[in-house]
Parts: sequence; C-alpha cells; structure tokens
Amino acid sequence: MAERTARFVQDIESARDRALISQEEIKSRTSNQMNKAIYILSIITAIFLPLSLLTGLLGINVGGIPGAENKWAFFQKVANLRFPF
Repeated sequence: MAERTARFVQDIESARDRALISQEEIKSRTSNQMNKAIYILSIITAIFLPLSLLTGLLGINVGGIPGAENKWAFFQKVANLRFPF
C-alpha cells in the first residue's frame, strides 16, 4: 500500500511539473505575440506621428501670428522646434 501511494505521489508530482512546463510555454508564446504586436504598433507610430505633426504645422492659420509677413518664419519656427535647447 505504501509503495502504491508513493508511486501515486510521484505521478502527481510529475503531472504538476508537466503542467508548469506547459504553463510557461503558453506564457512564452503569449509574450512573443504581444512583443510582435507592440513592435508593429511602434513602427506605425514612428511613421504617423511625424506626419501628424507636419500636418498640424501646415494646417495652422497664420493670420495674426507674429512673423506671418515673413516667408521664412515658418521654417524658422520649425527649426526652433527641432532644436529647442
């Protein structure tokens, strides 16, 4: 009876170890999928964020803004944004 119980305990421990390994494998796969998704989102952001900034700069109404009479004022403002310090 003791031998049977010991074998049963070993089987349970073995099943627990296999379950932990499977759980780690699932976590690893999920993490890899999430990393791929975040990588793609960061590439999309890197493309569209500068474009939206440029669209915002080109879409402003310059009437009444200081420097509106100077044709180079826009480029000076953009340069100031590029090198703020």
